[in-house]
Amino acid sequence: MPDYRNLRSSPDATPRSGRARPQRGVALIVALILLVVITLIGLAAIRTSTMQEKMAGNTFDRAQAFQVAEATLQFASATILPPAAPPDPATSQANTYTDCANNPCLDNPVNDPNVPLNAWTLPPTATSASGGTTAIVSLYGNNPSYITQYMGQCSDDGNGNFQFTNDENNQGGGGSLKTAGQCYRITARSNTPGTGAPPQDRAQVTLQAIFRTN
Repeated sequence: MPDYRNLRSSPDATPRSGRARPQRGVALIVALILLVVITLIGLAAIRTSTMQEKMAGNTFDRAQAFQVAEATLQFASATILPPAAPPDPATSQANTYTDCANNPCLDNPVNDPNVPLNAWTLPPTATSASGGTTAIVSLYGNNPSYITQYMGQCSDDGNGNFQFTNDENNQGGGGSLKTAGQCYRITARSNTPGTGAPPQDRAQVTLQAIFRTN
């Protein structure tokens, strides 16, 4: 008959009343939290990158519009300054919107409702940096234009409508500045409404200068 007196319980034996430990799912919760955080960081990075791209594009577009308006202003000034013949004030006085010496004109003709669209002149060409001739109307998709307005007599002693204005001798320097003459205001804009106008969200630049001629 077997002897059961020396038998001991085995440590590996499963107790009869034992229960399985409950699964708490802590690792799953931590992984989900990390996934949400990483997703938010990625979305923020995408938004920042998109914003910076738009800002860079707007800055580049405005620089192009400024160059177009500046080239148009230079072209327009060459039509009234030597070696070109000085303009006849009577030509400007034929219209109230170009005769600002005897009629009220807004500071910016772009916003003047009395200035018709056909009063703006579209420049045909402009000299590029390489020395060639390029049509301004095709530069960067802009269609610039300018308007020349007669401002009346001007001198450097305070007589007339203006004092100490630019004239064609300023570029040469020295003491050859004219003491009196006729003043003209040139306004150049990078975009012109109408056919061929760039989209409304494009940058628009307006430049203005006053010149004194004979």
